[in-house]
Amino acid sequence: MKMYQRGGVALINKRPTPVKVIKSKGSQVIKGFYEAKSTVDYDGVYKGRAIAFEAKSTENPGRFDLKNIAQHQLDYLEKAEKMGAICFFLIEFSKDKSVFVVPLSVIQSYVRMSHQPKGKKSIPRADLYLVEQTERAPVDYLQYVDEAVAPVMFDGMIQFDQDHKKVANNIEAAKEKMANKTRKLLKA
Repeated sequence: MKMYQRGGVALINKRPTPVKVIKSKGSQVIKGFYEAKSTVDYDGVYKGRAIAFEAKSTENPGRFDLKNIAQHQLDYLEKAEKMGAICFFLIEFSKDKSVFVVPLSVIQSYVRMSHQPKGKKSIPRADLYLVEQTERAPVDYLQYVDEAVAPVMFDGMIQFDQDHKKVANNIEAAKEKMANKTRKLLKA
């Protein structure tokens, strides 16, 4: 997050989790509890727009379970996006330390589908955008925000993808676009 701020690219803040400290020893919390549900892990400003996202981690190497997303986090991101914020999830697959960015619209589509009879309760890893290391940042998720997340915004209103096939096609198109950029960079 600081690498973006140092480079003048974005201002990203880690939101503290509201904890009521019951017992501490120096600066170490020994006993406490969560006072309230937090909103999301990160917020800030990017290219003059608000940005808000939630970071998650999973040990499952092939999919991300939707049960790991709290409803209040989804609600907050939906409200923020309706007001013009760029909203998404960062998902780490801890076994191989890979990080993926997932547009809110993709999460919403999977959540809607999960409520259908025989609906899947997880997102396959293949439907996520891998975030690669760049010179700008070790986890340069903002390059994918430009390619995959921001385009689902139109005149400050959300383009909700009702059709899963459209979501899958958008994911594949964005992946191909990024692969082409990488190929061009390697040739140069």
